[in-house]
Amino acid sequence: MALQQAQYPISEADWRPTHSSLDDNISFDSVGLSLAVADLYHRIDNEDMRDYLQQQQQQQAQ
Repeated sequence: MALQQAQYPISEADWRPTHSSLDDNISFDSVGLSLAVADLYHRIDNEDMRDYLQQQQQQQAQ
């Protein structure tokens, strides 16, 4: 699956890109917010994201 990592800038890293997997949570400490990386991509509709969501559903069913 190609979409296994997300890249986003974080101010604590001098706005350098930071990599996380879709299973990670990210914290935006300056505003007191923490989100699942997958939630940031919930509207993406491509094969990689469909594969990831299917994999998540299979894991939840077990």
